[in-house]
Formats: sequence, C-alpha cells, structure tokens
Amino acid sequence: MKALIFIRLIFREYPLLFIGSSLILIVTGLIETVTLFFIAPIVDILISSGSQNASPISQRIEAVITSFGLPVSLGVLFTFYIGLNVIKSTFQTYSMYLVLRIKYALGRDLTMKSFNDFFRAGWAFFRSSQQGTLINTFVREIYIVGDAFAGMARFFAAVLQLVVFVLVPFYISWQVMSISMGVALLLATPLLLLGKVSHRFGTRNTLTANKVAQSIHESLSAAKVILGFANQQKSSKIIEDNYNHHVSATLKSQTLGIAITNSYNALGLLGVVATLFTARWFALPLGETSIMIISLIKSIPMISQITSQKNLMDNSFPSYEQIMNLRDQAKEMRQQTGSKIFSGFDNAIEFNEFSYSYDGHKTNLNNINATIPKGKMIAIVGESGAGKTTLIDAIIGFNEPISGEIEIDGISLHDFDINSYRKKIGYVPQESILFNMSIKDNLIWAKDDSTDDDVKKVCKLANADEFIEKFPKGYNTVVGDRGIRLSGGQLQRIALARAMVRKPD
Repeated sequence: MKALIFIRLIFREYPLLFIGSSLILIVTGLIETVTLFFIAPIVDILISSGSQNASPISQRIEAVITSFGLPVSLGVLFTFYIGLNVIKSTFQTYSMYLVLRIKYALGRDLTMKSFNDFFRAGWAFFRSSQQGTLINTFVREIYIVGDAFAGMARFFAAVLQLVVFVLVPFYISWQVMSISMGVALLLATPLLLLGKVSHRFGTRNTLTANKVAQSIHESLSAAKVILGFANQQKSSKIIEDNYNHHVSATLKSQTLGIAITNSYNALGLLGVVATLFTARWFALPLGETSIMIISLIKSIPMISQITSQKNLMDNSFPSYEQIMNLRDQAKEMRQQTGSKIFSGFDNAIEFNEFSYSYDGHKTNLNNINATIPKGKMIAIVGESGAGKTTLIDAIIGFNEPISGEIEIDGISLHDFDINSYRKKIGYVPQESILFNMSIKDNLIWAKDDSTDDDVKKVCKLANADEFIEKFPKGYNTVVGDRGIRLSGGQLQRIALARAMVRKPD
C-alpha cells in the first residue's frame, strides 16, 4: 500500500521520466534474457566436440548465428555474450541516471513545495510548530524520501530482472522450477511479514531525529544564554541523550534491513541447491541446467535488492508522512487574506471590540477599542504579559481575532490583500534579526530598488551611519548569522533602518 502511494506520486509528478525509465528497464530485461540463452551453447561446446548432443536451446542459438553467416565457435559465442552484457550495462546505467534525476527533482520539489506551504501559512503555524521538527524535515526527512523513491525504482528494476531470471528457468523446465520455488517461498514466508515492524522502527527513527535537531537548534539559538549561565555541560548532556536515543532507533531499523537481506541470500542458495538436485532427478541436459543455475544465482542479489528496497520504503514512509502532515497543517492554518489591494494609509487604524486568545479559550486581549490616528506617535503601555506585542502583531495580521476586527481607514483588515498591506508597514520586532549577509544587502532585502543614497539616508535617520562607517568594510560588512557580529544596539539600529528604507505608510 505504501509503495503504491509512492508510485502514484512519482507517476503524477514525472510521467515522462517514469515511463522512460520503465521502458529502458524492460529493454534491459529482454537483453538479459537473450544473454542467458547464450550460456547453453557455450557449455555444450566446452563439454562436447559436436553439436549432435546439443540441447534444444543451443540448437536455436546456433541457428541464429549461422543465419548471420558466422561460424558457431567459442569466440563468436563469447563475443555475442560479452557484447550483449555491455549493451545491458549501458541501458542499466542510463535507467539509473533517470532514477537519480527523479530522486533529486523530487527532493527539490518537496523542499520548495513544503517551504512555500509553510510560508503561506499564518504566524500561528510557526508558533505552534517545533523549529527542530521543521529543520529536520528539510535537512533529513526530505532526503530520506528522495532515497525511498530511488529505492522504489531499484525495487521495480529488481522485480523486472527477477521475473526474467525466473521465467527463463520455467521455460526450460516448469517442473524443476515449481519444486524449487515452492521450497524457497515456504522458507521465505516469515520474512514477508516484517513490513509493519520496519514501519514502526522508521517512525521511531524520525521522531528521535526530530528531537536531535530540536536540541541542537535550541542550543545554537541560545548560545549566549548557555554561556552566560555556564551550562554548557547541561546542554551537551541533552544533545547526547537525544542522539543516543536516535542511534538506538537507527540501529534497530538498519539491523532489521540487513538481517532480512542476509536471510534471503541464504534462502536463495538453498533454492539453487534444490534446483540442482531436482534438475538431476529430471535428467536435464547440462547446458540447460547451467542456464537455470546461473539464472538462480543471479536472482539471489535481485531478491536481496527487492527485500532491502521494500524495507527502505517501509522504513522511510514515516518521513513522507511527517512532510505531508506538516504541509497539511500549514494549509489548514493558511494566512487569511482579502482581495483588495492596499494602496495607502490616510486616516486611522481602529480596534473595534477586538478580542484575541492564543489557545482559543482564555482571552489574552478582551474587547479592545482603540484609535491610532495617522501622523501620531502612539505608545502602548502595560506590564509584562499585558498584551502589548500581541496587539502590535494583530496590526500586522499575525494574530487573528476571535471576535471584533481591525479597520484601516474604515475598511476591515480582512478585506485587504495581506501582502500588499504588509509591504506598507515598517516592522521592527522585539528580537531584531538580520540575515547573514552585508549591512547593505540586509537593507536592500527590504526594498529591492533601494539606491546607495537611500541606504545611507535611513542609516543616518536610525543613527547607525557613524558606527557603520567605522567598520573596515563599511556598508559591505557581513553581519553574521542573525546579526551575531554586531552589538545589540547596532543590530537594533540596522533593523530600524531596514524598516524605514521601505518608506512605509
């Protein structure tokens, strides 16, 4: 069932690549079949001086060769055999190239679609999601899903090749193969029932990976606090414990896959032995017996490949589920927006009976009525936790009211296209954050068409120009991750300049 979901997604997203790689795999299987048949005349020539004792398959191959005007000799047979193998290898290589194209295209699409879904959601989505889970989704889970899709392609390639390796012996002697396959399937049945166990291990693997990413993200984000409290050892212990849990889950998951693969290798050898004895019982010619034995020996890696790739798909499905669940959550919490383009702010922002709750039950702001006229500087004053930031976030459209509304010039905020509205806002958050690029690039990021004069003007207004010009690289100084190379005051002033460069209403 899980494999079918993967197949449906790949076919829907990449029909041409999927069909093309499938056709190439089919051609590869047909070439593999013809290659196998050349084994019989080679064996017959090696053990016999004439063609009168040759097997029926050898006689057909010899007839094909003579129809080209070529002599039936070991040199000619080996030339055909090696040439066909080279062609087969070329087709296999190209099919795997297509598989890798699908894998990386899928990884790119999943990354971008997930990113876009997340950033179409409202702020509530990010507030309710663990950052470690989001980060782990991008750096690990999407990569695992890509591997699973590549594994799915290898799974079907192996199935196709296995069909060839099994059909050829059945064509030679269905009696011998029926007995051999019956023995192999009887012994392999318990191993076919381990898919649910593998999925459970995969779920545990994903959850523990989320915790590792969460603890690392928290420690790096709070590095100043950790150092300030001298609690490095405590943070290190948390990461180590989470990593140990992840290692334990990963070892169980990967060991199960290895055990299944190795078990099938042993069962495959039992099948080969059963075929050898059964072929002797039915007195098959040595040439045909050789084809059957080589087919079965070649099928052992295919069986191993099939089981390992199925285990990979079962194990990776929790990663796919996490990605899709997060995307579904983001879609459910999509940012509300109207269609009216916000062209400007003329008179006042008004709160009308505005109430807000973070959890949907206890109200944090209750029946707020306030007017913020244009051209006035308004201070919102209150003790910690009174709801000052919550109120400002509501003006930006981060917090949706449970009742009441906000009006801009008498028009409900819900009627405006939220992005056109936010482009008219200069936003300086409590915790100022800059991107890991130059001061100039951080300011231009807010408004693409800003000139050097615009940048310097707003930096003067924010009282940032003096310290910027003292830097060796001036406005080209790279600020570091989140602006860590700047002091707190410098960071805040550049964040203020970034807000003003937009010339917001």
